[in-house]
Amino acid sequence: MKLVAKLLSALLSALPGSPFRAMIVAIDDSAILSTLNWLIPFGAAVSMLELWAVSMAAYYGYRTIKDVVTKIIGKFFS
Repeated sequence: MKLVAKLLSALLSALPGSPFRAMIVAIDDSAILSTLNWLIPFGAAVSMLELWAVSMAAYYGYRTIKDVVTKIIGKFFS
């Protein structure tokens, strides 16, 4: 397990740094962003979007499994 961790660590250290790091630091220092976040609650919007995405994935997963089980049962009892 330690060998796998060392290999992954070596692989990740070989990759270049994030090209977006400078932009993220500039955005963090912006006073406009905090004002805009007060007007439009982006954190709440992201949380709701995550909940919606998980709900949709659960629904489509359930629907797919239900269809497969229905087809299997239909083949056995027809």
